[in-house]
Amino acid sequence: MMEYVTLISSLIYLIVTINGYYRKRELEYLSFLISSIAFFVISIALVIMGLDALALPYTVYLGSIYPSFLALGLLIHKKTEWKYYLYFIILMLVLIAIGQVALPALKTGAQVTLHTISGLIIVFLPLIEVLSKRWGQAIYYSRLGDLL
Repeated sequence: MMEYVTLISSLIYLIVTINGYYRKRELEYLSFLISSIAFFVISIALVIMGLDALALPYTVYLGSIYPSFLALGLLIHKKTEWKYYLYFIILMLVLIAIGQVALPALKTGAQVTLHTISGLIIVFLPLIEVLSKRWGQAIYYSRLGDLL
């Protein structure tokens, strides 16, 4: 049952990001769109295969792209910092690939690092920006909605 809830929420996220990207054509929405596609593909796999989908070789990449590109979309408001985070995402995905082939500990370390940094950005950046009056509260609540 929960797989279907995940699928429905991923479909809603995908529709919202497609709509946002086509309306605004901004890099922020492109990043959110990439994130939502990864989430949608994982959700479909979960519905079809159940938790066995988590053992698929591509799930590790999609599961890393989903939060990291969501965090990247939040960082795009920063004029130059987002580029460094994009380089970081690429580096971590490369390290995950190397670790998947040769060094399992490297894969685990890169996954944990990427998820941790992404999670911190997703949770705390909107809060910091609102408290420092750089973002309005409406943006904060929309970002909070992204989390849910």
